[in-house]
Amino acid sequence: MNLPAKWTSVEMILYDVLYISYLLPVERVRPFVPERLPIATVDGEYTFVSAVFFHVLEAKAARLPSPRVSYNQVNVYTFVTAPKSGEHAIYFLRKGMTSKGVARAARWLRMPVELIELELTPRRDKRLRYEHYALRGTWHGAIHIEADEVAPRLEALPPFASGQEAVVFLTDPLVGFYGNAGWVWRLDAWHPRFQPRVARATRVEMPILAEMGLLKEDEIAQPYNVLLAPREHFLIHLPPRRA
Repeated sequence: MNLPAKWTSVEMILYDVLYISYLLPVERVRPFVPERLPIATVDGEYTFVSAVFFHVLEAKAARLPSPRVSYNQVNVYTFVTAPKSGEHAIYFLRKGMTSKGVARAARWLRMPVELIELELTPRRDKRLRYEHYALRGTWHGAIHIEADEVAPRLEALPPFASGQEAVVFLTDPLVGFYGNAGWVWRLDAWHPRFQPRVARATRVEMPILAEMGLLKEDEIAQPYNVLLAPREHFLIHLPPRRA
């Protein structure tokens, strides 16, 4: 694959990606996002907050010799609009990683990262369909999530006009922002468009969302949408820039 990599880009191969999304009123999310970043809404009053879990099979420099590292990660983010350019983007609220070295490097870049415990135990059949997806970990309390694949593609998700429109909104942003010490930082990325599968969560325990004040415990247990992707390919263009 001919990748649009820069000399400072990081290439990442992700496996067993689980997206858990919640539809929330904008006013509940607004205090967590810098005022200079407009929140991206789906109908003027609501936006999504997503928690995305994945196994990094390989992370390395895209165009330079480098060690290859493997670890598990979770990102919690919401959706915003990039100032000036108007690009659809995400704003990282929290990140958790199982690699001390990678977490240390991310903190050096001022990202909101914590070292966590996280184990993913997906189970697929001979056709690579997820029979069951489970994960457990510790991040401000015990994380325990279980889900089952129910459809090969997302056909519809109100209030979006189509399933494809929902997938683009939830998984397609190529710009990410995060805040630190009053500054807002921008990361640019590249990835092919994803075609995730639809899953149904049978158990969701993620206490950090309640600790942050984003959701109540009963809301955490009932996500609005769950998606699964067996493999994803990312380029992260470093270094981040002040927005």
